[in-house]
Amino acid sequence: MHHDGALGDLLLSLPCLLKIKTDFGPLHIAGRTDAVRLLKETGCAGGASSSDGGRYACLYAGLCTDETEEFLAAFDRAFIFTAKRDSPLPSAVKSVIPLTKTVETIPPRGAREHAAEFRLKQLGGEIRDHQSVLEIPSAYRKEAEGFLRGAGYSRGRTHVIALHPGSGGKRKCWPVENYLALAERLLKRPDSLVVIFSGPAEETRLKEDMDGFVRGHERTVHVQDRELALVAALLGSCALYVGNDSGITHLAAAVKTPVIALFGPTDPCIWAPAGRGMRIILQGLSLRKITVDEVCEAIAKVSGPDLDHGRNPGFLSF
Repeated sequence: MHHDGALGDLLLSLPCLLKIKTDFGPLHIAGRTDAVRLLKETGCAGGASSSDGGRYACLYAGLCTDETEEFLAAFDRAFIFTAKRDSPLPSAVKSVIPLTKTVETIPPRGAREHAAEFRLKQLGGEIRDHQSVLEIPSAYRKEAEGFLRGAGYSRGRTHVIALHPGSGGKRKCWPVENYLALAERLLKRPDSLVVIFSGPAEETRLKEDMDGFVRGHERTVHVQDRELALVAALLGSCALYVGNDSGITHLAAAVKTPVIALFGPTDPCIWAPAGRGMRIILQGLSLRKITVDEVCEAIAKVSGPDLDHGRNPGFLSF
């Protein structure tokens, strides 16, 4: 399976990946290095390689070197997930693997079909049969709990809330000052621990703002540029996640953490996380029009047994 999307886009194809694995057995996935490593470490793929690696370079030009041909010849089937309908990659792969299927990742212009559903239909599947769920290995769960204990977490007593102010595109981001104001509100609960995430896509200034906030507030921690398997385990330990339309938001949904996703220029009917669980999508033409009060109201609405993993219903009522 070759996928040309970043983390969030790849996770929208997770139902497809799970169907392929169910139908045909173990698979090797090629894609963005950090994203495919996550899928391998969570058991979704038996092997993984970076699509930026040299063995794939010739395929993007519609060619196939002897070395690449030898590698591809070991596979029975190929599935190419791509947003580029005229990509030469599928035909190059098909010259070696006749059973090659191309899956278009972007629904046609004007369509209101969810991207995950659109992709899965091309494989003859339905979302209800193949949910977007990642299982976190126990080693990463233990590492995450140890990390959180170091930040003040106590099992059964502390409610962990995750915030991710970043995204791959500035227009997709709710202002960072709003996230920090939201964190202030959350910290009014003495049993809350706020975990703020950032990754390689975030600007240095944004990370500095988060570092400054954490230095000035107890019961906060900044998780910066950590491997995705650990990030997934940390997210899975959280009672709630609030973030933009980003890969980390999709990851939070994939580990079954309740998600409040803030959407602006992108359409949540097509691009919202495909994972199972309680979610509220707040959409505005301009993300700046979404207020901290509105997000707090959304948090209060989803407060309940599912949100708190059964510990304390209503714990985030404002």
